[in-house]
Amino acid sequence: MASQVVAERKMLASELRYRRLFETAKDGILILNAVTGIVDDVNPYLIERLGLSYEEIVGKAVWNLGPFRDIVASRSKFEELQQNEYIRYDDKPLETSDGRRLDVEFISNVYLVNRVKVIQCNIRDITMRKAAERQLREQNEILSNSHEGVMIVDLNNHGSFWNPAAATLFGWSAQEALGSLLEKVLGLDDPQVLIQIRALVEHEGFWNGELSSHARDGRKLTVDCRITQVKDETGRPRALLLLLSDVTEKKLLEAKFLRVQRLEAIGTLSGGIAHDLNNILAPILMAAGLLRNKLMDADGLELVGLIETSASRGANVIRQLLTFSRGIDGERVNVQVRHIIKEITSLARATFPRNIALRDLTDKDLWLVRADATQLHQVFMNLCVNARDAMPAGGVLSIGGKNVHLSKHDMLQGENALDGPYLLLSVRDTGQGIPPQIIHRIFDPFFTTKALGQGTGLGLSTVVGIVRSHGGFITVYSELGLGSVFHVYLPAVTSGEAASIGTENDGIADGGGETILVVDDEQSILRSVRLCLEDGGYHVLTANNGREALDLFVSSGQTRISVVLTDIMMPEMDGLTLAYELSRLNSKVRVIASSGLELEAHKKDIDLDIIAEFLAKPYQPRALLAAVRRQLNRVNAR
Repeated sequence: MASQVVAERKMLASELRYRRLFETAKDGILILNAVTGIVDDVNPYLIERLGLSYEEIVGKAVWNLGPFRDIVASRSKFEELQQNEYIRYDDKPLETSDGRRLDVEFISNVYLVNRVKVIQCNIRDITMRKAAERQLREQNEILSNSHEGVMIVDLNNHGSFWNPAAATLFGWSAQEALGSLLEKVLGLDDPQVLIQIRALVEHEGFWNGELSSHARDGRKLTVDCRITQVKDETGRPRALLLLLSDVTEKKLLEAKFLRVQRLEAIGTLSGGIAHDLNNILAPILMAAGLLRNKLMDADGLELVGLIETSASRGANVIRQLLTFSRGIDGERVNVQVRHIIKEITSLARATFPRNIALRDLTDKDLWLVRADATQLHQVFMNLCVNARDAMPAGGVLSIGGKNVHLSKHDMLQGENALDGPYLLLSVRDTGQGIPPQIIHRIFDPFFTTKALGQGTGLGLSTVVGIVRSHGGFITVYSELGLGSVFHVYLPAVTSGEAASIGTENDGIADGGGETILVVDDEQSILRSVRLCLEDGGYHVLTANNGREALDLFVSSGQTRISVVLTDIMMPEMDGLTLAYELSRLNSKVRVIASSGLELEAHKKDIDLDIIAEFLAKPYQPRALLAAVRRQLNRVNAR
């Protein structure tokens, strides 16, 4: 009897403990009759979560309760529960009385209570967990599809996450990157920079900047990098998040853009310098020419020749610098390349180190080529500058040209070659030579073996572009320690005449006292030009600017002056405005415009119907007298 009482007390105590657990559980509990499916009991937590009363749940068949329709949808589903005595779901949400969705984990078990089978359904609210899982999936999808490389490293610099974009950028797969050191997979040019970055991240919590690195295959990379600390729930750092963007091409384009800007600035500056220097050289050349006619002794004539040669050399250097810096392109005409080679050789002798000997190996009977002379200058200068850089200790630079005829059997033909006559131009050096492993890349844009700041890698690619645009091709042969030779093949023109460049060979007749008006703001130029023209038999009037010249033209009688020589760039009234005013007063007047800049620089401003001729400063006395005589002849021919 006593044992029965003890057993009953234990049973009551057990039921009490169960009831307390049932009432206080933070998971929903639903007790069903395993035979009928009628709800026998429900705990307060589930009542509160569903928003229903106890009476609305207990005593009802479970498949008739709205929240459970998706879980136990029919009697047949309930029969499955009865037979299996276990069902688990975590993908069928419950709907509360007010229409809210609850993601739940639903687990049911069948067991005996007082010899009666009951089903206990444990229902756990996993809404927040599901939301977190969805967010994590979305984040993973975003990271996987991101164009930015994403990497997570622990505090020991070992990778724990590596997305596909990072794998594409650096060439390391996720499997290879995970667990690897950060400096290894990023391929940093200077691994020590990580120490400084880590210190900044620890102090500031983040770091933004650019890193110089290389991919697994050796490609040079410039990477925009953003590093942020990842903290745990206590606020302590537990990892680093790296966002990596490839800005290599962007940096190259920026550098190219800055280079273009620098060249434009140089062109603008060169224009002003050239104008001033040519104004300085003009009276020197003019005075030297006048002295030549007045001196008789050999020593004096030799000194005059030295002055003329040096001044002309300076003028040619200025002209070349102006051509290259301003990038002025002329139209394509028949060109005698021998003249260009001569100019390039002279410029190289004036500017290259003295330990480099120059040889001109050009044949005298070269065919013509139809070309843009400025661009051919650029081809030769790029090749010659590269040859100079290949001979830091000195050597021999040879420039040559000869006629060749290519046929379909010729092994030298390039991809653009056609049967027919070609001009073969060569630039040869005795320098270091090109390593065989990179010779196939030397024409690639931005490829350079020069140190930072000494080359852009655009020179040879520009040469190729110019040569191909002229229908030609280029080949290279090199041996380490022996030097290199570049052969440029251009289609030749075997008939026709080269475009006339100068006028100094024109016949010159002495003046007959005709009046010439000379206008320039430089007194030294006015004096030297006046002396030259007076020595040539002309009567000369001078003016310091356009306004003074216009007054002088009117006061002297508008038909007395037939030819006006005027500078273009002057204060108060420039030469172009003066030309317009003169043509308005007398349409027969012939205006010769002069400037320290090339004609191309003034082309957009000059009206060739008003300007009869252009003289580029500095000019020789013979060129001046020839220009004046031509214009007087045209006046008299009317």
